[in-house]
Amino acid sequence: MLENYLISISGKQEYDGDLGEINLTTYGSYKNENGKQVIAYREYGEGGGPVVTSVVKVEPDRVEMMHTGDSTRLILEKGARNYGEFDTGFGNLMLGVFTDEITSTLGCRGGDLKIRYTLDINSGFTSKNELSITVREAKRDV
Repeated sequence: MLENYLISISGKQEYDGDLGEINLTTYGSYKNENGKQVIAYREYGEGGGPVVTSVVKVEPDRVEMMHTGDSTRLILEKGARNYGEFDTGFGNLMLGVFTDEITSTLGCRGGDLKIRYTLDINSGFTSKNELSITVREAKRDV
């Protein structure tokens, strides 16, 4: 994978009044493939765990997120509820995802993606979530 883009990811989660936030900045790839913007980057496991490649495919009003090496696949469609399995490493859970908002300014050289959605696990409400991804051309030798 040619890692010629700087990818910044910010995730926020709210559950029962508690707020959590995760931030990640890494190098990865970005391309237009069959009318979809495709973002790919590596995630390194804690304590020397396995490397997983994350892929985000963006279309108008639809985002698909996948991890290679496990069964994680999440489909987010504006105004729709989707279900999928999530591999926790200790077993799979059935996730329900309702997407409130998908806003994308991704173009030929990068841009921004913002997604707001709720999660439920085994049909029980879990959290409100916001995911922001910024993709910029990187100035580095790879």
